[in-house]
Amino acid sequence: MTWLTPVLALVAGLLTAGAAFFGVRVTVRQKEQSESRSEWRARFQMAQELYWSSDAEKRLAGLGIFDVLAESDLAGPDELRMIEVFLRPILQQPQQAEEPENGGSA
Repeated sequence: MTWLTPVLALVAGLLTAGAAFFGVRVTVRQKEQSESRSEWRARFQMAQELYWSSDAEKRLAGLGIFDVLAESDLAGPDELRMIEVFLRPILQQPQQAEEPENGGSA
């Protein structure tokens, strides 16, 4: 019976270490996910800024970034809703025909 105490102490130590490891791992994963979502939101803001640019190429780049953000694993229901709310009025606008720059006839 004298061997039982050290074995139980070892098992308790291993269980404590395992629980501590699991807790740290969960905390690190949550922190990484939080940082990734923060980066996602920064990219969302960048896409908005690009879209509101007067430069047509930047506007297209902004729309392309929205597309990429929507496909991201970090885009949960709330993030997809943010994209939808931002793009809905834009996508519902009638397309305007671009006027030729040289004055009309070719």
